[in-house]
Amino acid sequence: MATPCVPRRAPAPGRRACNRPRRRATAPRPRAVALSTPATPPTPPSRLAVAAASAAVIATGVVNRLLYKGALDAVGPRHALFLALLQASLPAAAYAGVLGWRVATGAVTRAELAAVPARDAVAIGAAEAASSTLGFLAATRLPGAALPVLSQAMLVWQLLLEAALLGRAPGARRGLGAALVVAGVVAAAWPHPAVAGISSASVPLSAAALFAFSQVFPAGAALAKEGVFDRAAAALGRPVDVFVLTARSSLAQAAVVAALLPVQASARGVAVGDLPAYLRAGAAALAGGLPLCPALPLAYVAANIAFNVALVRLLQLAGAFTYSVSAACLVPAAIAAFALPWPFLPPPPALGPHFVVGSVTLMAGLAVVTAAGAPRDGKGRGDGEGAPLLGDAGLEAA
Repeated sequence: MATPCVPRRAPAPGRRACNRPRRRATAPRPRAVALSTPATPPTPPSRLAVAAASAAVIATGVVNRLLYKGALDAVGPRHALFLALLQASLPAAAYAGVLGWRVATGAVTRAELAAVPARDAVAIGAAEAASSTLGFLAATRLPGAALPVLSQAMLVWQLLLEAALLGRAPGARRGLGAALVVAGVVAAAWPHPAVAGISSASVPLSAAALFAFSQVFPAGAALAKEGVFDRAAAALGRPVDVFVLTARSSLAQAAVVAALLPVQASARGVAVGDLPAYLRAGAAALAGGLPLCPALPLAYVAANIAFNVALVRLLQLAGAFTYSVSAACLVPAAIAAFALPWPFLPPPPALGPHFVVGSVTLMAGLAVVTAAGAPRDGKGRGDGEGAPLLGDAGLEAA
């Protein structure tokens, strides 16, 4: 039945004087708006997990240091660059294979891959490649026991980079500890004549300075990795898989090491045109042309993979400060290990009293730095408290 027309008011001339009842006005339906809710902060790691990761770093680090020097002695200075290329390329292939397998099985999601920008991984890999190349060139001229001492220059570089790039004030105690670390490195590595009939190891000053300078690159890479992990965890609400960053940065590291081979070969007196023959000779030497090859170099590469995975895991759990302090604890353990006779190393040298004094001073500096606690930025925040670690400019500078 039709609804009757009820006039409401006088119609305008020429219009129909009938209106149907109006529908009740309803509120407009709100549009669906995608709100970006902040991700839930990841749960802080337990002390037991951090302690286990630190112990893994120290254990694998001691083995890595011993095999590092043994592999260098096995191949000799002539093939050190080939060993550096092998040390960069084999881990990169292993990490890439693990990452590909984890992506295929669904253990790593596309969101995790997107949370780690490619340019960040490339910058980190380039810094590690520079450190690896320079470190190999210097280590061939240094005694094995000097390497763990000189590697502690990384802690000093980290303090300087934190202050310059992140605005983290080191504080008086951390500054004092860093000064003691420098004094210990200089005292332990400075060339001394034989004293009172004690044979002193010959430590070339140029090689020691080059090795200490090479540690600026892993110091910057550690801060950059911490920043990448923090930003990825904030975006995902959980820690990102360590192989997402490790595989990409290792591939970049291998590419940069390969690109630097002509320059490094020229610096060692190898013409660029002779580089293919040089690489073939290195491959033949490592394939069994030299004693303890290829067992010792391949064992070093395997130990280096385990050591790097342990380092990255500790860095993800506890930040760059705990990472550096745990790596610094390798000093007494590695020195004690190098003082023992090993079948693949020459007899341990008598380093003399200056080395002992330098090592004690170095450890005192590390104790002061550890007691001072984590560094603070300009807003009073320390490691693991949400400081914007390395932005775009910081990554480029690192």
